[in-house]
Amino acid sequence: IQIDQAGTDYSGGSQEIGTSQETLGKGSITTIGYVIIKNLDATNLVQLGSVSGELGITLKAGEVALFRVSAAQVYAQANSAACNVQYLLIEN
Repeated sequence: IQIDQAGTDYSGGSQEIGTSQETLGKGSITTIGYVIIKNLDATNLVQLGSVSGELGITLKAGEVALFRVSAAQVYAQANSAACNVQYLLIEN
């Protein structure tokens, strides 16, 4: 996959997402361009979004997503129990 990006940073890893909204760790990225994320949980879903309180993307257990955000943060929240996610953020 080839993508255009102005910046050169990326950040990723695994993170436990709780049932209260939180942000994905982004390291030194200023504006996030692309998000690749997998819900590692076997049962529960994780909701995601780039605006606080507006979590319009839902990942069911085991699902993977690739999407563009062009935002300062990616917010995440598990639905009924904490879930681990694995992710990669690519600077815009």
